[in-house]
Amino acid sequence: MRCLVLGANGFIGSHVVDLLASKFGHVSSFARSTYKFKNNQVTSFTGDFLDSSALEHALEGHDCVIHSISSSTPALAAEDPVFDVSANLLPTLSLVKSMAKKNVKKLIYLSSGGTVYGNPSELPVSESALISPVSVYGSTKAAIENYLQILCEQYGIALVILRPSNPYGPRQFNKGSQGLIATLLHKAIKKESIVLFDEGKAIRDYIYIDDLALAIYKSIITNTTGVYNISSGIPLSVFAIKELVEKITEYQFIFSLYPKREFDIDEIVLDSTKAQKLLDWQPVVEIESGICKQFNWMKTQSW
Repeated sequence: MRCLVLGANGFIGSHVVDLLASKFGHVSSFARSTYKFKNNQVTSFTGDFLDSSALEHALEGHDCVIHSISSSTPALAAEDPVFDVSANLLPTLSLVKSMAKKNVKKLIYLSSGGTVYGNPSELPVSESALISPVSVYGSTKAAIENYLQILCEQYGIALVILRPSNPYGPRQFNKGSQGLIATLLHKAIKKESIVLFDEGKAIRDYIYIDDLALAIYKSIITNTTGVYNISSGIPLSVFAIKELVEKITEYQFIFSLYPKREFDIDEIVLDSTKAQKLLDWQPVVEIESGICKQFNWMKTQSW
C-alpha cells in the first residue's frame, strides 16, 4: 500500500507517517517542507495545499491519501470564517478531483468529533447522531464531510471519515490556541497562570496520539468505508484535566475564571463502538499515562 500523508509535519500527520513507515516499509509525506522527523523510509513531497499542481505531482503512484491538514482552530475560525472555508474546504474539493485524475482510490479524512455534533441531546454520541455544529470550525468540518461523501461517490473513491475526540501526546506543542493538555503543560513548565472558561466545567474525552494513529492505519488496511468516532469514551472536565496536570508536573496553577465562549460546547463524549467492531481497534493508553508521556517529551524541547 502506497500512502501519501497530507500535513505530514503536523502533530497528527507526523505520527501517522512514522507508523505507516514501520508498517509498510515506506510512506510519502506532503507538507510545506521536507519531513522534519528523521526517517529514511519517508519520501518527501513539498508544496502548499492550495497549489493543485504540486499536490497532483505528489499524488502520482499512490493508492491512499490521509488528509490531516487543518489550517485553523475553533478560535481562529470564529474570527475569520472566510479564511476557514478558503483554506480548508475549497482545497479539499480540489484534492478529490486531483485524486480522481491520478487514479488514487482511497481517502482517509480527519474530521472533528469534538465539534461536528454540536451540543448533543444524549451521551455518548454515536455516528448516527444529528450533525449540528455550533461553531464555524465545526460547520466547515461538517461541510467538508458532506462534500466528500458526494464527490468520492461520484469519482469512485473509497472514503473513510474519522471523527477523533481531543488528541494529545508528544509533538503537540501548543502555546494556547488549541489543545488543552498541551497548553496546560506548557503553562506548567513556564510556571504561568491560566484561564478557565465556563469555570472549567466543560466535559470532553481525549485520545492519545498513538491510539489515533493506529485507528488511521486500521482504516487504511480494512476493507470498509464510512464514518467512525475515535475516542477513549471517558468523560473528563477541563478542571479535572487541570488537576491531573498539576499532579504530574507538581505545579499548582494560579487561574482566572472566564465566561463560556460562544463556540464552546458544554459536553461531548464519543461512542467509538463502531470503530472497535469494524476496524478491530481499541484505545489502550490511559489519560494519566499519556499526559506523563507528553510532559516528558515537552521537557526535552527547546523553549
